[in-house]
Amino acid sequence: MFQGTQETTKLRKNVFSGESSLNYQQINIAPKKSSSDSKNNQSNKTTCKVIKRRNSQKDKVCNEFVIPELPKGRLLEIKIHSNWGDKFLVGLNGIELFDVDGELVKVEKIWSDTETGDSKHNRADSIVDGVVRTKDDKHTWCVPVPNTAPIVLSVLLAKCTILALLRIWNYNKSRIYSTRGVRLVQIKLDDQVVFQGEIARSSGELKGLLPTFGDTILFTKDPNVLERIMLNDKNFQALLRENDLVNDYSSIVEKRPPTANDSNNVSPSTEEPTIVEEKEIKYVAKVIKLTLMSNWGQTHLIGLTGIEVVKYNRPVQVHSACAYSAFISDDKVEEYSALIDCKNLLNGSNITTHFDDMWCANFSPGSKFCHIVLELKEPTEISSVRVWNYNANMELSYIGAKHVRLHLDGNPLNYRPILLRRAPGDTCYDYVQQLELAAIDDRLHFNVYPKNVM
Repeated sequence: MFQGTQETTKLRKNVFSGESSLNYQQINIAPKKSSSDSKNNQSNKTTCKVIKRRNSQKDKVCNEFVIPELPKGRLLEIKIHSNWGDKFLVGLNGIELFDVDGELVKVEKIWSDTETGDSKHNRADSIVDGVVRTKDDKHTWCVPVPNTAPIVLSVLLAKCTILALLRIWNYNKSRIYSTRGVRLVQIKLDDQVVFQGEIARSSGELKGLLPTFGDTILFTKDPNVLERIMLNDKNFQALLRENDLVNDYSSIVEKRPPTANDSNNVSPSTEEPTIVEEKEIKYVAKVIKLTLMSNWGQTHLIGLTGIEVVKYNRPVQVHSACAYSAFISDDKVEEYSALIDCKNLLNGSNITTHFDDMWCANFSPGSKFCHIVLELKEPTEISSVRVWNYNANMELSYIGAKHVRLHLDGNPLNYRPILLRRAPGDTCYDYVQQLELAAIDDRLHFNVYPKNVM
């Protein structure tokens, strides 16, 4: 029998006892509502995501940040500090803004400090043309990566506006060229910093969950405001309908996701010429190990809400899963009795504040790591791993994992730890973090190609 679950549950419930769960109107894709998520949070702040950076020169932009409630202004400035790895270009597919009345905000003018004239790659007005899920260069913005100073993208709104939601659709040309998408940004509204952190890398596909296209930044948790936005959020509604159709027919028609050379657009546009891209790296593995190295500050526990192994936006079934703790110098489990049950990580209930839908284990910071081992039925091609951090409430979100490493069939994928964002402590939006294997694979930079990379 697995051991450790009951002891951990008792300890977990004694920490910050009396905290209530949070539940808000959900605007992301099909989150499961927990029966215990019954109380609304009265806080006027929303916790922002915290990012991982490899360049210490920019660490000052990486500190934890609190998003203001319903900021007001007219000039929106997006300062882009980095992309997802492309050496030459950085770009976006689009941005959408909604005000406190739920209306789509009109833009009077948009420009960047890198524009040098008419070019098919750097028309900033393409970002606000309404065509966001596309691979057509006519509807995207892409400029050369600067050598030193960050790029500043300025958006002048038609009038002074109270912002309720900002959505960034990241560059989505293909799975490979999605490395051009923006990563580390700081956003100001009339000189007030309203966001700083990491924007999710796009998957390079035209269909999928909303978080696989970029990030949605909420400036309110008021369910009435979010409902009004939902009525006018046409791109999100279209995505919901298409995902429902995919789910209905996926069991009948087996179709491979669009390839890197697929030039179709979901939004209307003219056909673009086919571009021959560099060879795509594939990952095949049977055993996936996620090593939790640290948490967000809780001294006794470390945990997650959910994990999902993915192949091109399609979940891969996990055959078995277990977890164990081991000293930092030795990551091997000593005996079978030390294994910890972690089936809650795979129950599919990932956007929740319900204790029973999460998993955590005893943790000794600085002396032991916690290892989660997922075994597939057979060696399978995978492209990413989705992680939902521990999300019981704002206080208990500090149990969530902070630094992690990933192994495929015993081979370390990354030498530098990955930073997981702390969960918001509510279910207002999908707080998933998608770890694209090609994006986090340090071996590609060091020219090391173990056997599980094809």
